[in-house]
Amino acid sequence: MDLMKACVLTCAMTMMSTHAQGAVKLPAMWSSDMVLQQQSEARFVGKATPGADVTIVAQWQKTPLTVKAGADGRWSAKIKTPEGGKKSYTLEFTDGADGESLTLENIVIGEVWLCSGQSNMEMPVAGWGKVKDYEKEMAAADAYPWVRLLHVKRHTSVLPREDTVIDNGGGWRVCSPEAVEHFSAIGYFFGRQMEGELDLPIGIIDCTWGGSPVECWVSYQTLSRGSGFEGVVLDFMRKGMDEQSIRRYYQALVDSASAGKDFRPEVHPDAYAHKSGFPATVDNDGFLPCELFNAMLLPLTRMDIRGVLWYQGEQNADRPDQYACLFPAMIAEWRTLWSNPGMPFYFVQLANYRDQKEVEPHSEWGYLREAQASALHLPATGMAIATDVGEAKDIHPKNKQEVARRLALLALNRTYGKNVVCSAPEYAGYTIVGNEIHIDFNAKAADFAQTDGEIDGFIIAGHDGRFYKGVARKEGDRIAVSSPEVKYPVAVRYCWADNPKIGLRGKTGLPVAPFRTDNW
Repeated sequence: MDLMKACVLTCAMTMMSTHAQGAVKLPAMWSSDMVLQQQSEARFVGKATPGADVTIVAQWQKTPLTVKAGADGRWSAKIKTPEGGKKSYTLEFTDGADGESLTLENIVIGEVWLCSGQSNMEMPVAGWGKVKDYEKEMAAADAYPWVRLLHVKRHTSVLPREDTVIDNGGGWRVCSPEAVEHFSAIGYFFGRQMEGELDLPIGIIDCTWGGSPVECWVSYQTLSRGSGFEGVVLDFMRKGMDEQSIRRYYQALVDSASAGKDFRPEVHPDAYAHKSGFPATVDNDGFLPCELFNAMLLPLTRMDIRGVLWYQGEQNADRPDQYACLFPAMIAEWRTLWSNPGMPFYFVQLANYRDQKEVEPHSEWGYLREAQASALHLPATGMAIATDVGEAKDIHPKNKQEVARRLALLALNRTYGKNVVCSAPEYAGYTIVGNEIHIDFNAKAADFAQTDGEIDGFIIAGHDGRFYKGVARKEGDRIAVSSPEVKYPVAVRYCWADNPKIGLRGKTGLPVAPFRTDNW
């Protein structure tokens, strides 16, 4: 048996647990006030008396459903859901052995979306976040009772877990000022807009952790496939998949490197997972690869959802090449786990941040944004551009309303077929014409917002690879870029900086995404 198979077997064994005798029990992610995905086969798993019949009565169905619990008390069922609407139902589970019932109340049928990522998706309406106009936004939350919220508690596990832990009392909550106070602002703002546009109940799941790198959100199987982490997975297994042993092992490597010894000298005390394969920081506040996937994400895959909203990447900004591999792999893995290869996956490109520089060709955030955009080659993906809503001095910009609006536009257009503009014109190619580079787009000049005179955001380079501020102007449906410093241009970049200037927008005001003509 190879090491990878052994890891899978070890993980599977940890998911088997003993069951106490008694009435029907459900994981906390199924509760009163929840939203079930419309027109689907809603999956449920639970525990009951071993060998007992479990009868399920869904108020929207004419006929009860009966399933049998196994010898370990476990049972599973699929219940068809109708077309969504603003009507509440009950769902009752009865243990045939003891006659005891569990009833879920105020259940609604609609659309369910998962929000995940790091701190900019986690950032709450109030709490530590205090988004733009947060007091007004909290006060307005009572007006959206058909928006329901499920908040996954932050917790970790080196091994895959069957159940997750739910925050805020352990279940779904009806939207209210108290419910949104510590809930993802983007999730809440997205949910309320979708409820208004679709006239359906909307369920939002907040599964986030600030500061988490992307490698925390994938499985060991995915991490071991060419991402630079193959050695890490083997290290974990050699340490028996025991978290404390793993952390002690890597801390010893850090200490050795800090002392100037030759043993793994590339490791340093504040290292995050570099291409060498070293995992995240190993102090008490650090993350280990896969631990959020195991504890927070994997259990949710038993619940049907419409799609995913993702905002993450700041923690991986120093490793864009690795991100360009892991991010699409993560999307593919999540779709496989939800048995939905076309599941919509919409993500936010990193916002502008840090001091603004006119020429910054080696921008870390520029390369990471490009790595994020590479995932657009996957079907049913979309990217909300945020390079104009950030703040130079705050990595957590306050205008989460606009970010949520842009995600909602993607969902409305591409998932629900609404006639809304969800993106700006996109880069399509270039031609060198004398001392200028002419940029082509997949749109006409009329599709851009009106601009007069010089257009900001361009840099241009010649054969020496040195970039200068570009002078850009409209030339028909193209943008012509030049510089008095570059006689023979070969490359142009647009919006390529940590905090770039925005010169191009679509006619609805959405910004054009960053791009470059080179691959240096």
